[in-house]
Amino acid sequence: MTETVTTTQTVPAAYADEADRVEVATLVQRLKDEAGWSRPMLVQATGFVPGAVWRAEKGKVHLREVQTWNDFFAKVASGELVPDVKPRKVKPAEALERMQRAADVLGGHTEAKGVKALRNLIEAALTELPAPTALNADADADDPTSDDDAGEQTSEQGDAPSA
Repeated sequence: MTETVTTTQTVPAAYADEADRVEVATLVQRLKDEAGWSRPMLVQATGFVPGAVWRAEKGKVHLREVQTWNDFFAKVASGELVPDVKPRKVKPAEALERMQRAADVLGGHTEAKGVKALRNLIEAALTELPAPTALNADADADDPTSDDDAGEQTSEQGDAPSA
């Protein structure tokens, strides 16, 4: 006769109840997957140590952490906190394709091959566009800074005021 041993996994009293643990883990994972939050960003925004954020991802939230997570989720939902997402790196093939589309939009020819040729084509097309001040020339006809000479001086000198 064999004896069946049944073991139940008990959750230490330090952990929050199952509903809170599941909710926090689900929300943290959604923020990471859908909103661009990384673990370091979550650490900085919540004030938790990295291990606490990892535990939250795994559904092992301590009881004393639940309120902090709830406050954090409320700030994210209200738009008070947003992730500081850095632009992703673009692969060379994708960059070349995007530059070809930009050249097409600007009226260039797709015979240009390679990134350097496309960049030159795009830059040449952009120089043909009117300066931003020229776009408002009708509205600001009396404004001396809206004429072509003033626009060229500003662009050559940067943000420095002209004498």
